Amino acid sequence: MPTSLIKGRVVRIELRRPNDEKILLIETERHSSFDWEMPGGKVEPNETVMQAALRELWEETRLRAKLRLIRYARRAIPQNPNIFWEHYMFTGLYSGGVIQLESPVAEHHWSSVTEALHQCTDWWTKHYLSSIRL
Repeated sequence: MPTSLIKGRVVRIELRRPNDEKILLIETERHSSFDWEMPGGKVEPNETVMQAALRELWEETRLRAKLRLIRYARRAIPQNPNIFWEHYMFTGLYSGGVIQLESPVAEHHWSSVTEALHQCTDWWTKHYLSSIRL
């Protein structure tokens, strides 16, 4: 009987503005092109998913926030159904501060859930946004 193997863990942060419920999207460079996504990234070895979420939010935006885990999913890789990625979604409220992105050419903006669903290309972000779409 085959055993499951976790290839990696990924966190994303849904940071919301409390006054209008818009979420923060940042522009990230992947494979020489730019994509919109929520802040986040891979969980490092010996790091909890909460530590990873806080670290990624800080590294990508220079913001701090109280975060709460709200969603989890496992996704098998296409080449082998016994190898998975684990995906974690956190939420938090933007309480102010200057957003400073990692890359000087990158941008950020606040978007409604519906707009974000159409702008983001990341599988986990789209999966999550589809589930809460208003």
